[in-house]
Amino acid sequence: MKDAERRADGSADCVALLGTSAGGAVAIVAAAHDKRIGALVSVASFADLPTIIAHQIPWLPAGWLNRGLAKAERIGNFDVHTTSPILQIRNVTCPTLIAHGEKDSSVPFEDGKRLYAAAACRKEFYVIPGANHATMFARRGKNLKKKIADFISQACSSKRADD
Repeated sequence: MKDAERRADGSADCVALLGTSAGGAVAIVAAAHDKRIGALVSVASFADLPTIIAHQIPWLPAGWLNRGLAKAERIGNFDVHTTSPILQIRNVTCPTLIAHGEKDSSVPFEDGKRLYAAAACRKEFYVIPGANHATMFARRGKNLKKKIADFISQACSSKRADD
């Protein structure tokens, strides 16, 4: 971001983050901590890491899950619970688009709805009709890409007008 801030062409006037799936969770946490972010788009993000792991690997014993998360916390120097997207999205101040496939079974549609409900900023929720986690861009790619581009354009135009 530092390099972008030094650009004379104004391209850093509005930085937008776009993350899909786990990348959406990372983008939420980043936007919660970096007020230079002008727009956030999270597509099919989970709301909480321990919950999504338990959902995706229901046969994994809880003790193994807890040990794995503890090791990840040590290696990555973070806390799973305080960096949870569902908690962090409350600190996001930039315009936020939450998009989720209505047939997503990998990351339940409910996670998208929960993230949207928890967001306290200007926000939109976009349902990707008939799409699951793997087909969001394939089934509705043109519509989804247009929605994302329009959202970012509008958010950044509003930011420039406010500045």
